[in-house]
Amino acid sequence: VGIDVSNESIEFAKKNYAGKNLLYQIADTTKIPFDDNSFNVVISFDTLEHIEDQKGAVKEIVRVLMPGGKLLIYTLNKNIRY
Repeated sequence: VGIDVSNESIEFAKKNYAGKNLLYQIADTTKIPFDDNSFNVVISFDTLEHIEDQKGAVKEIVRVLMPGGKLLIYTLNKNIRY
């Protein structure tokens, strides 16, 4: 499952990374449209630096993560220029 707020990013993923076991959908990280404890692994890659409510996003990520699940967050240091 991959989520993104950008329709263009979702369409790109569907076109270039299609697979019958893959699902891409438009969603906001602060309002993930899945039940509690839905995933045993959550990866957030280059996401949090673009979200104003970072605490809310992390809280929502933890909500959908199963107890004992794995969480990997990669984000740039906001003090470094791109």
